[in-house]
Amino acid sequence: MFCPNCRSEYRAGFTHCPDCDLDLVDELAPEAEPEPRPANDEVTFFASLVSVYRAPRMQAEIIRSVLAGSGIQAFVRGSGMSGVYPGGVLDDSAVMVRKEEEEAARALLADYA
Repeated sequence: MFCPNCRSEYRAGFTHCPDCDLDLVDELAPEAEPEPRPANDEVTFFASLVSVYRAPRMQAEIIRSVLAGSGIQAFVRGSGMSGVYPGGVLDDSAVMVRKEEEEAARALLADYA
C-alpha cells in the first residue's frame, strides 16, 4: 500500500497515511517527467549580449546607469585585471545589452559618442 501524496510505502493492513491524512492505494501513478531545462540559461543569456559602448570602467558604469534609467538592462564587462584588483577603474570595459535592445541602446547613447 502506498500514499498517493508522499509516496511512502506501508505494510499490509495499513489503509491510511497518518502524515498526509489520505487513504492508501495499491499502486502509485507514475511520476510526471520534470520539464526539461535548457542546458544553461545563464550561459545562453550572457552569450546573447552585445557590446554597445567601450570606455574606462568608471565611465562604463555611468553609461550602464544611463541605460538602466531608460529601462534597458545593461552589464559592464571589464578586460584585464579590473575585476580582480579594485585599482583597475581605468581599464577598458564594455557595456553590454541584450541583442533585442541593441538598437534602442545605441540610439540613446548616440549623444555620448
